[in-house]
Amino acid sequence: MYVLKRIVALCSALALVVCAAAPAAADMKIALIIPQKLIAKSQAGKDAAEKLKAKKDAAQKKLDAKAEQLKDYEEDARKRVVMLSADEKKKVGEDLERQQRDGQRMKEDLERDLQKSEQEILGTVNQFLGKVINEFGEKNGYDLILDAQAAVYFSDTPDVTEEVIKLADSQYKKQ
Repeated sequence: MYVLKRIVALCSALALVVCAAAPAAADMKIALIIPQKLIAKSQAGKDAAEKLKAKKDAAQKKLDAKAEQLKDYEEDARKRVVMLSADEKKKVGEDLERQQRDGQRMKEDLERDLQKSEQEILGTVNQFLGKVINEFGEKNGYDLILDAQAAVYFSDTPDVTEEVIKLADSQYKKQ
C-alpha cells in the first residue's frame, strides 16, 4: 500500500512538472535520431561491423579447426580402442575428455574476447557518433535531440538521422 501511495505521489509530481514545463517546451527546437539507422548507414558504423565480422570469422575458423582436430582424434581413438588394454583405454578416454574440455575452454575464451572487442569497437563508434550528434545539435540550434526509440509519440518532430550520417561520414574521412 505504501508503494502504491509513493507511485501515485510520484506520478502527480511528474504531471505538475510536465504541465509547468509545457509553455517553455513549445519554444524548444527538438529533433529525433534513429540510432540503428545511424550505425548501419554511417561509414564509422559500417567499418565497425566489418571489423567485428572479421574477428568473428577468425574465431569461427579457430573453433572449426579445433572441432576437426577433436573429431579426428575421436575417430582414431575408436579404431585403436579395440587393441588397447584397460589402462590404455582409460588413458585414451581421459585424454579425449581433456581435449574436449580444452575445446570448450577455447570456445568460451573466444566468445569472451569477441564480447570484449565488440564492446570496445562499438564504444568507440558510439563515442564518435555522440560527439557528432552534439556538434550537429549545436550548429543547427537544437535544444534537444532524442533517440527515436525512447520517444513514445512524436508528430512532426524532424528526423535528422540522414543529416547526422552525412556529418559523421565527413568527419570520419578526416580521421
